[in-house]
Amino acid sequence: MSKESIREEIRKAQEKLAELERLEKLEGRNDAIKSLDEFTVEDKVKFFDNMYKLAEKDLKDAEENCSTESIDDNYGFEAYIEILARDKDRFWSYWNSIGLYLL
Repeated sequence: MSKESIREEIRKAQEKLAELERLEKLEGRNDAIKSLDEFTVEDKVKFFDNMYKLAEKDLKDAEENCSTESIDDNYGFEAYIEILARDKDRFWSYWNSIGLYLL
């Protein structure tokens, strides 16, 4: 067996290993993450309703307290608060202005 044929075998084995590792990672992700099509329409509506209510509450709290400081630190905050936005740029401009009322 030549050095070149051994190198070729190694290259093929490395490619196969990389593919198996990719599939293993994908399988782990698929086990942990639910895909959108696994949710029923009812699940989606319920989630949307809950997220909207949370975002609406945070916005009301920010307006009443003239501050967004405590809310801005919430994990995932931006992911759900934008559900309120008709236009994201306008929404964030307004959001950032709430705390300025104290000046």
